[in-house]
Amino acid sequence: MTMVSSHNNFPIPSLSGSEAPACRGKREAALKRFQVEGLPSTRLESWRYTSLKAISGLTFHTPDPRSALTESHFVGHALFDGGASYRRVIVNGLPLATEGSLPAGLTVTLLSSALGNTEVTSRLGSLLATDDSSLSALNLASFQEGLFIHVSKGVVVDKPLELLFVSDPCSGVIPIVSYSRLLIVLEAGSKLQIVESSSSVSETSYFTNGVSEIFLGENSVLDHVKVQSEAAKAFHLSQTKVSQSRDSRFDSHLFTLGSGLSRSEISSTLLGEGADCRMNGLFIGNADRHLDHFTVVDHAVPHTSSEELYKGILDDKSTGVFQGKVVVRKDAQKTDAKQTNRNLLLSTDAHVNTKPQLEILANDVKCTHGAAIGRIEAEALFYLRSRGIDVETSKHMLTVAFASEMVGRLNNESLRRALTQKVEASLEQSAARKGLSS
Repeated sequence: MTMVSSHNNFPIPSLSGSEAPACRGKREAALKRFQVEGLPSTRLESWRYTSLKAISGLTFHTPDPRSALTESHFVGHALFDGGASYRRVIVNGLPLATEGSLPAGLTVTLLSSALGNTEVTSRLGSLLATDDSSLSALNLASFQEGLFIHVSKGVVVDKPLELLFVSDPCSGVIPIVSYSRLLIVLEAGSKLQIVESSSSVSETSYFTNGVSEIFLGENSVLDHVKVQSEAAKAFHLSQTKVSQSRDSRFDSHLFTLGSGLSRSEISSTLLGEGADCRMNGLFIGNADRHLDHFTVVDHAVPHTSSEELYKGILDDKSTGVFQGKVVVRKDAQKTDAKQTNRNLLLSTDAHVNTKPQLEILANDVKCTHGAAIGRIEAEALFYLRSRGIDVETSKHMLTVAFASEMVGRLNNESLRRALTQKVEASLEQSAARKGLSS
């Protein structure tokens, strides 16, 4: 697939005739949709708090392939020590040649190879068919390669699968745009932890647009961790769509610690009784960063449950956004859903928009939601000050404690240690500007 033209400042691909007809048709339709709609605007209710004018004002370029590099070149970006995880590296949206074997029952292959399977092709893009964002269409039309991740029936993978997404504007032509694409299938009774991290090798401006589609079979469990710590000039937009079968469990842990403008969308549809969805998020903003989070939990059948907790810490002139929607369909009786958003403002110039929503069409349910925006509690601050701790150090300690709850929800000790360091480093960026030595 080569880039032959541009639209709305993005390179547009010329689709290969070797692609499967069904796949080619989907990509052509997606391309037409983006050509008509362009980037989402604030006229859309789901985008009312986030403008993409900064992106539309740039002309992006396709990066050169990094085929000469191997996974070992990017080991410094890993969250796990060697041997503690199964690892794959994706640079500028393109997976590198693999190093290291995988256990029986876990398959990670190039998406282009897997699309020869009609079942895989039928799933590509199916979870985004009713999506109101043209960004998913841009990704489907433009991605050059992706990964197909499959866990066989009854297989419990013994170590996390670590996916390192690295942006490397290597060609000198900037800003670049890259597209990551994941198609993940867990068969019945299987279990896997996936840890995605997004980072960069330079501070130049670039744009990443990622899409993940996840299918969970009956009684399967996916623990999905995403850590976004990209450059301050980066634009990071991502969508994760999940389909849950009977008695499946989806645990999502999102840590937004970087980029100048980001938007993370995570949604799950609970299609089988007994399905359970847990969404946890922590976003930390400083300088003039804009961090947007949009979630949907769709309870489509009876006897399903969900719990959601997102926390934001905003400093300087940063802006945070949380829009969370819980849908309980007409026949989804006995639904149990909880949604909470808590935000801590460390500066009078910091700002947060929060919009938790419940859309309940059934009458025998237990659903709660709430949001809070506040500053450091005076009583807690007084307690620390009374013990001889200076005011800035006291504030920093209380902020770390506020964030620590989200790190503590991770079930992997090695990952908790790595995330604790990243979270504290992110908080210390603001503290350093205020004269607090770490």
